[in-house]
Amino acid sequence: MYLIRDRNNTAVAHVVNNIIFNVNHSHVLGIVIGDCFYGQRKKAVGKLFNEKAYLVSGEIVGSVEVYSNGSKESVKKEYLVAAWKILSGIEDHTIEWIVPKKVWNNAPFSSHFDSE
Repeated sequence: MYLIRDRNNTAVAHVVNNIIFNVNHSHVLGIVIGDCFYGQRKKAVGKLFNEKAYLVSGEIVGSVEVYSNGSKESVKKEYLVAAWKILSGIEDHTIEWIVPKKVWNNAPFSSHFDSE
């Protein structure tokens, strides 16, 4: 499992089985395929590398760390269905090269996963 933190070092999301959940595990925000992450939009939101989550603009939207609370995480069927809906809606799975910036994006992490 991975933990994603915002610019204030506050936990904002978890990644379990390539599904991005809000911090309470009550809502699927998006999915991870390879090192790219996707939300409700039909294209990539950004990429995970160098222990950071970068938007396609290159701005940092989160820091990523390995996290283990000692228990095995299982994913409910409703969350798998939500993740599948995101996966099946992706029309453009390619992403341009991201040039990382040292600037943090000001919008909340979860806002980048909404539909346009």
